[in-house]
Amino acid sequence: MTVEIIHEHSVRTDLLSKLPVLDAGCLGFGFGFELAKRGHPVVFLDPAPDIEPPVNTFDLPLWASFSRTALVGRGYPPRMRLRMTHDRQARHLTHASYEGDPLVDTITLPALMASLHIEQWDVLKLDIEGAEYDVLMAIDGPIARQISVEFHEHCFPRGDAAIARVVEHLGQWYVPVRHEKDKRHCLPENWWDSLFVLRELA
Repeated sequence: MTVEIIHEHSVRTDLLSKLPVLDAGCLGFGFGFELAKRGHPVVFLDPAPDIEPPVNTFDLPLWASFSRTALVGRGYPPRMRLRMTHDRQARHLTHASYEGDPLVDTITLPALMASLHIEQWDVLKLDIEGAEYDVLMAIDGPIARQISVEFHEHCFPRGDAAIARVVEHLGQWYVPVRHEKDKRHCLPENWWDSLFVLRELA
């Protein structure tokens, strides 16, 4: 088993199969760029209006697409407010209206996959500031070979029970390869880097 940390996200590199990769919350583009260099088509998503894809995004070996869109779970409206905090890594979706916070487009994972004609991701990477709970709970099958996710209790605290429900839900198809608390970003202990792998591959 080969677990490699790529821009703060764990991946079983021995299981990579050249299927598309989703880099949701792609600030900096580092994770997706690294997987693209390894031969993966990559879809970059981030709703922040001040994030611009580097010029060479579309000069990667295989196709890459960037969309200024937020990934959400079922039942969310097609547009939501993006809370524009001073910390670019802590911006998050909200129903509340704050002065100056922009409306951004949203999309569910099934809708995104249908629009791109993708049946399964090689790696589904989620760094989406609190929206990961609802996105993961809406998964209804083995839509990715691996799921690498950062849980954001500091944005919308949901507690250990909510995390356990997500793990139990994913457990229908996935096993946790890495899921333990540690300290990062000058913040308290949290599940900053969890990795789930399809049961049949683990």
